[in-house]
Amino acid sequence: FPISLSATHNEEELSNLTDGNNQTRWGTKAAQKTGMALRLKLDSPRTVCALRLGLDSWETDLPVGIEIEGKLREQKISLIQANLFQGLYPILRSSRGGGLFFEPVLVDKIIFSVKSPFPPFDWSFSEVEVGC
Repeated sequence: FPISLSATHNEEELSNLTDGNNQTRWGTKAAQKTGMALRLKLDSPRTVCALRLGLDSWETDLPVGIEIEGKLREQKISLIQANLFQGLYPILRSSRGGGLFFEPVLVDKIIFSVKSPFPPFDWSFSEVEVGC
């Protein structure tokens, strides 16, 4: 799906998330802290049920305690809770990324936010894709 991106940190490199090149990345360039966020805005409300997160060479920069929520006209919809993401962390790290699947839901935004930081590491993704 077409998306626009914003973040609380390092907005200059956001285009790396959708450039199709796993050798580039977006990263916070700062140690993880509660409230850091990456926001994906869809071009229109869409039914989503999957996210692909690329880590590639930066698998240590995966945020451990991240929550993923959708929004539809500012109504919050939980997609992946922080404790579930924390449990998936070893799998995502060892495979250098992968797909996250959830019940189909209509959203116009997806927000990744740090709930349980894992300093001193920053966090990054090489690619992000939304689909269903």
